[in-house]
Amino acid sequence: QLDEYNMLLNTHRTLQRCPKIFTQAMNSLGLQDVIVCGSGPSLDQSIETIKYLADSHLIVASGSNYHTLRRAGIEVDFLVLVERANNTYDDYKESVDMYGSGTTTLVMSSTCPAELIDLFDETIIFFRPALTPLAVYSDNPSEVLNFEGPESLYGGFAWACAHRPQNIILIGADLGT
Repeated sequence: QLDEYNMLLNTHRTLQRCPKIFTQAMNSLGLQDVIVCGSGPSLDQSIETIKYLADSHLIVASGSNYHTLRRAGIEVDFLVLVERANNTYDDYKESVDMYGSGTTTLVMSSTCPAELIDLFDETIIFFRPALTPLAVYSDNPSEVLNFEGPESLYGGFAWACAHRPQNIILIGADLGT
């Protein structure tokens, strides 16, 4: 019950800040190519490849790999988060303090700490399908990002898929290997 309470409280605090709310795209947004990054070992091995492709691909960071990408000087287009732990804000504040947020748009679950919004120039929130805040706060079923969890990599992949790009490249999505 405490977890449910915290999700509702975080969502309330987030909505008070009036961020943009995700809406499922009815049509493709014309995205050609997207790289979705996970935090597996192949991420470090692929930094030069990501740098090479960054001009022709949107870069989607999923969770903790944001720090690795920014440290390497890679401009991240979207950072997708589903984490709602209290230390989540501190982790990303450290990254932003060290490397800046650049042009990154934060895409976060409504249940993430609201203070994350202060770290980025633009934020878009989404509702998770199986969580209580959806029933309490959402006005429209299209505000749900489906298949977003349980980890941020799934959220990044779901975000990319929702925009119907031509190609999605997964890097650092080593699936436990």
